[in-house]
Amino acid sequence: MIAVSVTDLLQVGHPGFRITSSDIPITDDEIPSLLDFSRCLVERFNFYGDIRVPTDMFAVLCEAFQTLAENDEPEKVFPTRVVLNNTLSILSEIFTDMTKAFPNDLFVRRFYNRVPFRLKEYAAILTGGDM
Repeated sequence: MIAVSVTDLLQVGHPGFRITSSDIPITDDEIPSLLDFSRCLVERFNFYGDIRVPTDMFAVLCEAFQTLAENDEPEKVFPTRVVLNNTLSILSEIFTDMTKAFPNDLFVRRFYNRVPFRLKEYAAILTGGDM
C-alpha cells in the first residue's frame, strides 16, 4: 500500500482549497480557480488510484459556466443549464467515488463532497437558483 500525503492529495497549496473550505459565496473571479482545483484533485487522485473521468468534462464545465455568466439569451441559457446540471451530477458522482477510498477519514470525505457542492452553489447563483 502506498503512503498518501493528504496535503498533496487535497492540493492544499492551490487557491481552490481556500475557496472550497470557505463558506463565503464564490465570486466570478474565483470560479476558474475552483474549476482548475477540481481538475487537479481528480488528477491527483488518479496519480494514486484510478477513477474514470469523461475526457472533456472540465472543458464542458468551464464553457457552461462562462456561457451562463456572459449570456442571458434563453436559446443559449436553457440548454446550457441542462448541460451544466448533467455535468455537475457526473462530477458529484466522481467525487463520491473518490470518498470511498477513505472510509475512515471523515475530513477527506467531507472535503471531497464539498467541491461539487461549492460548484453547484455558484451555478445556483448564476441561474437565480433554478438548476
